[in-house]
Amino acid sequence: MKIFAFDGPFARTMGRVFDLVLLHILWVICSLPLVTIGASTTALFTVTLKMIRNEESYILKGYMKAFKSNFRQATKLWLIVAALFLWLLFILRICMNGSMGLLKAAGLANAALMVILFLGALYVFPIQAAFENTVGNILKNSVICSLRYLPYSLAMAAVIVIPILITGFVEQAFPFMITLWIFGGSSLIAYADSYFLNKVFEAAIVP
Repeated sequence: MKIFAFDGPFARTMGRVFDLVLLHILWVICSLPLVTIGASTTALFTVTLKMIRNEESYILKGYMKAFKSNFRQATKLWLIVAALFLWLLFILRICMNGSMGLLKAAGLANAALMVILFLGALYVFPIQAAFENTVGNILKNSVICSLRYLPYSLAMAAVIVIPILITGFVEQAFPFMITLWIFGGSSLIAYADSYFLNKVFEAAIVP
């Protein structure tokens, strides 16, 4: 049957599934030192952005090339973003544990900053993957894009948050969700978010 032909829909679908599983494995391995998460995530988006544009070639070669070429700057970005999250989390904990109304209000403002940082962080490594720029400009453009294209930003956030909520709170879906996380969690999220990122990058000129 034509559907099972070498270049048919079934073969293409299975090829894409294999590529996403391989990408996830590469991301996990390259992220194990933790400090390399920025470089591994940048490499991941380098490949997934090409995948949705039908520009990818060899997954392993493309991933490792992007990992090496972006290592230094992506690591700086990762350390900055992680440090900001930890600092805001620390301040939030202090504010929410206080009894004064002013501290509670400061805690709410801090929580709002964390949301903005989270939305901005969704763009940091994709922008690093797609454009050549300085660390400062990447961070600035990430926040600008997250707010200017808020519907896309919220959709990208939902791609991450909803599966986590389903895994944690829907008992019947737990086995299926765990299987997805094990075999393709990172690449599936990056691949889905790349559809929205591509639309943003086509609509905006990132200097």
